Amino acid sequence: MAVQAENSLRAYTERLTQAEEMTTQLTEGEPTALEVIHTLNAVKRLLPEQEDIETNGRVLHISNTWLHQGIDYVIKISNGDVEQRRAKIKEIADRLYLLEERINPPQPAAATQTQTDQQRLERILARPDYLPDEKRESTLQKWAKRVRETLNRWLSKLFGTRRETAAEPSTKTVAGFRILLTLLTLTLLIFGFVALWRRFRFRRRQQQDEDDVREVLGEELAPDITATDLLSQASALARQGDFRTAIRRSYIALLCEMEQRGKLRLHRSKTNRDYLDALRPEQQIYPTFSAMTGAFEHIWYGQEEASADAYQDFMTLYQETTKG
Repeated sequence: MAVQAENSLRAYTERLTQAEEMTTQLTEGEPTALEVIHTLNAVKRLLPEQEDIETNGRVLHISNTWLHQGIDYVIKISNGDVEQRRAKIKEIADRLYLLEERINPPQPAAATQTQTDQQRLERILARPDYLPDEKRESTLQKWAKRVRETLNRWLSKLFGTRRETAAEPSTKTVAGFRILLTLLTLTLLIFGFVALWRRFRFRRRQQQDEDDVREVLGEELAPDITATDLLSQASALARQGDFRTAIRRSYIALLCEMEQRGKLRLHRSKTNRDYLDALRPEQQIYPTFSAMTGAFEHIWYGQEEASADAYQDFMTLYQETTKG
């Protein structure tokens, strides 16, 4: 049976791009659980779990099982921890991007890429958390002004007299109104400050609770586990012939080693690219760490087969990165 035209390699690449953009948008905003579920279900429809792709007269069988499993997990936790949900979605987006890049390497387009990066940066900086102090103050002033105007209209309706019989208000009346207005404004500001303070304390406690849980690249680690323990696990996996998982465990051990040395800080929402950027200033470590990160991406996210030689090469780079 011939493969339909819409299942050509080009069409598949375009759907990969669309799926990557949809998942990336979920990590850049503050979507609700319902929006997350709706978008991810649309991604599943874009990329069926199993499909056949035609390229150069050949038919390739494509398995997107990893994507569907990852989406099902995110949907399962969609009403839970927002940061954990965002980290899982970001991992899916990174894998889609890597898969797209491997299938169809991007052509040089520095201006277009710069424009895209600029747009993403502008969307991030547009969030309230990144507003400069001057703009925050301006927003607060506008809010206080609207409150005063509303109170003025309310007081005018409550204490005002008919125009045809209105007399010039006395100095004491005006002073009383001003005092009342000031008290009401101060009360509202105090209530607002208390609410903000409670929210700040809640978020701080929540952040502390998250920091107590060690989770690296979607894998939760025991609080007392060390890089040495992880390397022992990797060695055991390699002896069993599971070189792919052994390389992943060794890479996580390397991240723990770098944290112990104060080179980076582990967090559940960070990806391997975040850790790579954190080590960029380390000129002695960065080249080998970059090579290890690339190997890890291709083997784990790129679903490449791993051999005993690949594992030994990875461990050689590990020793080079951690020596000294």
